[in-house]
Amino acid sequence: MKRVALVLENITWSFDFAMSEALGHVCEAAGVRLMVYEACCSSLAGIAEKLPGHGIEGVVILADSIVLSDASESIRNFINLLTIPSVTIGPRFPSVPSVQSDNTTGMRMIMMHLFEQGARRIAHVSGPAENREAAERKSAYLDAMAAKGIPVQPEWLLEGLFSPMSGYHAMKRLLSLIRSGSLDAVTFANDEAASGGLRLLAAEGIEVPGDLLVTGYGNAPCSLLAFPPLTTVSNNPAELASEALSVLSAKGAMRTESQTKVKPFLMKNVSSGCAKRIDALRQLLSLFPMTELCHAEFFTGASTDEGFWEEITGKLHHYGIPSLHVVQYAWPGTIKEKGGRPETSRMLYSCSDGRLLPTGDIFPTGTLLPDKQISDSNCPLVFKEISFDNQPFGYLLISPKAAAIGHLDDIATHCIGWLSTKQQRAEQNRNRQRMVETRNQLMVVNRKLNELKVRGNLEGAVSKPESDAAYHPLPDNRYIIMLVDIDDLRHINERFGYPEGDTVLRRVEEALALCIRETDRLVRQGGDSFLLLLKQAGETTVEVMQERMLLQLDRLNSDLMKGYRIDFTWGYAFGDGKDSFESDVQRADEMLYRKKRARTVQSPR
Repeated sequence: MKRVALVLENITWSFDFAMSEALGHVCEAAGVRLMVYEACCSSLAGIAEKLPGHGIEGVVILADSIVLSDASESIRNFINLLTIPSVTIGPRFPSVPSVQSDNTTGMRMIMMHLFEQGARRIAHVSGPAENREAAERKSAYLDAMAAKGIPVQPEWLLEGLFSPMSGYHAMKRLLSLIRSGSLDAVTFANDEAASGGLRLLAAEGIEVPGDLLVTGYGNAPCSLLAFPPLTTVSNNPAELASEALSVLSAKGAMRTESQTKVKPFLMKNVSSGCAKRIDALRQLLSLFPMTELCHAEFFTGASTDEGFWEEITGKLHHYGIPSLHVVQYAWPGTIKEKGGRPETSRMLYSCSDGRLLPTGDIFPTGTLLPDKQISDSNCPLVFKEISFDNQPFGYLLISPKAAAIGHLDDIATHCIGWLSTKQQRAEQNRNRQRMVETRNQLMVVNRKLNELKVRGNLEGAVSKPESDAAYHPLPDNRYIIMLVDIDDLRHINERFGYPEGDTVLRRVEEALALCIRETDRLVRQGGDSFLLLLKQAGETTVEVMQERMLLQLDRLNSDLMKGYRIDFTWGYAFGDGKDSFESDVQRADEMLYRKKRARTVQSPR
């Protein structure tokens, strides 16, 4: 096994990062590359689709973290989509092995420790009721109290949300019991909530551990940085990671259901009346220097690619991030097929261990990196896909480093922002080019119109059917330029997909074609815009044309049943050949803009 994926919710969460770091160490020792995929950045189905193409041979699913923000049904669907061995860390799912930290044993350790400290009247602040870990820890708390023969009072049990604010408000509700001396200790289902509870106690002048004992769970960094430092339980991520990789590497791991329990361990500290863990605190501060606990600095505005990537290189060095690779999909051919998959990629930027590596190489997308980059080291890499306007652009691969974990998203955000700006500039250039091409086409149409006017003077006008009476040729050979824009096509593309947007364009073009005569012209200008040239048109022509357009619009929407409505706005201008054709088009465009602006003011989206 050469490459393993870890799928989690958000690598910046404390337990998610602890597991990625532990699994990274285990994989590195085994000569396996670890790739990390975040469910907060991509759907689970989208991740499952990418894994085989990325050469992933096994998947570790950090199920508990994903379940916090998503239904467990999505994990089942994800597992069913996989064609490679997988293992979950957390809850069990059908036909897949799981590795779990023994929450019952961990909570029992906390309770036994508090009993040894003389506490008997112990309150518990749980996590969300539907969360497996919260339920197991609460159940272990109740069992320990029952085994000790201590009846649990209803006011001792509170439900929280695993967050500091939740812990703060839970402790506030217990404040009257604490002041009256009716509680000896409070246990929290996780460290984040416990740190919030400690903040409230400090504000109220209640001493810990003098007036109250407090414990957390999870061994998050905040447990050591809290005041006073928390007694907690480590889920033993190193052992969880080792067991998970062992299960994946075992023969027959595919679709075999088994469960492995890993024993956690108690980590005593000041909040329960024990000595401070000085060595652990020093180690934490060496990984997370106090100067780096603040939000990352924003970059200064660079005006060139070279300047921007130079700043990125400096930030990587400043924050101690080992590597960053920025890749763009290099689609074959000059036109990208919508819905197609990229076969090759191009390296835009690559930095590893402070060294800038070659860029510009074209390589197979499935390898993720060229051989010269990917062989540098086996350190874990976080995969962050880049897309603009729902179209895939490329991806970032960035190393998760303990001291810089809070800065990964900042680095990624700045890179994606710069690429987005470049993309917008390129699109603006393309639009300008299209405008030039359209103007040239209009000049050709204008010349042809002049030729038709001369021919009309020589040959005379041809009568039209009665139904087109308003279009009868007039002596002055006036014409009408009409510009039509489809309203909110971008929203249809974003919500229903680009194929649906293409269908709308085709149906609108067909509807407009039914409104004009054979001698008129209908030209799509690109995007969501059309130009109509109505030859030898009179004053009533606009009224007749608008009635026909509205009739066709009603027909379009009458049988649509798509969850959206097709609308378009138009502007027009009369021409007689005295002014330039371009000025006629400009006047039509100005009317179109005024109408669209009035519509936006009346019904803002």
